[in-house]
Amino acid sequence: FVKSEQMKGTPEAVPSQEILVVVKEHTNGFKESNFNIIKAILELFLALCECYAALKKPPGIFMVRAGVTLAVEKVADKKLSAVCTTLLTAFCTVRAPKIIANFAIKVIGGIKSPIPHEALLNWCTEVMKDFGASSLGNGVKSIVSWILKECENANVKVRKAALGLLAELHTQLGPVLKALVLSNDLSSSIKGQVESTFSASPYDPKASSIVRSKCCVTVENGDEGSQKGGGGGGPPSIGIEIPKTDLVASLPEDCVSRLRSKEGKTAWKIRKGAMDEVADGLEKCSGLISTAPSCMSSLVELVRALKGGLNDSQSNLKPVAAKLLGTILGSVESAPQAKLGRIVFPALINAAMNDNRKPMRDAALEALKAGTEKSELDGGGVNTLANDALISSVASELGESEFKSGGIPDVLKFVTSRAECMPKVESLNSSKAKALEAQFASAIVACLTSSKTETRST
Repeated sequence: FVKSEQMKGTPEAVPSQEILVVVKEHTNGFKESNFNIIKAILELFLALCECYAALKKPPGIFMVRAGVTLAVEKVADKKLSAVCTTLLTAFCTVRAPKIIANFAIKVIGGIKSPIPHEALLNWCTEVMKDFGASSLGNGVKSIVSWILKECENANVKVRKAALGLLAELHTQLGPVLKALVLSNDLSSSIKGQVESTFSASPYDPKASSIVRSKCCVTVENGDEGSQKGGGGGGPPSIGIEIPKTDLVASLPEDCVSRLRSKEGKTAWKIRKGAMDEVADGLEKCSGLISTAPSCMSSLVELVRALKGGLNDSQSNLKPVAAKLLGTILGSVESAPQAKLGRIVFPALINAAMNDNRKPMRDAALEALKAGTEKSELDGGGVNTLANDALISSVASELGESEFKSGGIPDVLKFVTSRAECMPKVESLNSSKAKALEAQFASAIVACLTSSKTETRST
């Protein structure tokens, strides 16, 4: 009847609910044990999906919930698995994939056998390939939570299927997925498996622009889930807010004050303990530090305190402070990165040029590199705002160095690596920008007067 010409003649309303109510009443609530009857019910749902797809209209939630529940419950049956996965995919063409996935996850949560879990994970992986991960929209959050739960499953095949789905999502979503995953409290073993999966399945920026073989024909203007990639060369936008951590609030209340401790012979141990606490806090942040107005002032104070550590009387603590500063600068958005950079770049450049120990000079240069690059979430690459702040600091510090410092060549090599991102002379409009350009050019030319051959040649 559903496939008949009579059904096609009533395009305005598909009587799916009436049909399914009758079938449900006479099949023990879709719980028949007879194989042929169950298969016929699944095929009825499939025919109704095809009818809705032809009309480009979404079916009601009653039909979706009932059909998805039955398909998930029977997906492990070897004789029914093909029609079950076909039905689940068909539902994704008439209702947003995130809706179908959420229903399926709820059903699978009540099933103990590992076989349906493995089958559903494998089906999800194929859906991500067919529809694209961006079709999940903000539903990717619930998918990630489910995957991480399945990664702890006692069955090795389920864990393998979960990591396979995670790999496909990472290929398409990259830093967005990584940020979501690492924002969870993961055990060391799970975190290790996840990071290995990410390394083996690197992010493909082109994945978001690939034309997928399937799509939800009833979704319009992103009402139920995005069917588009992010574009613009950065990670795809899927309409979710990545959870970030107020770093200072996560630290002991007196941590910042202990970073400045000077009293007594063991003050360096107090400072070291505070630095260790900052390192632990950064590890838990997973590269996602909040720079909301309520967090920014305390973050600035933390950065200022660590800046003092670049001149610590205990030489072993200086590279630790530099590394912590680099991690903080590399874990914030572009604008706050530039703001914090203006505070610490002069001190880092000074350390990179003048410190007597090479490990400290190298640590300072690494911090400068991290402090002038966008995070993966921002698309990666050089942050021009932070780069401008860097150039200003380089010009100032070079002028005060008298061009004799042993670390100048390495600083100049680093600045050269950022040269392509510097503004062109003809694009400078303000008098302040022109003055800075002149100061920077003068400092670079003055390096030719250095007594050190390597500085002059660089």
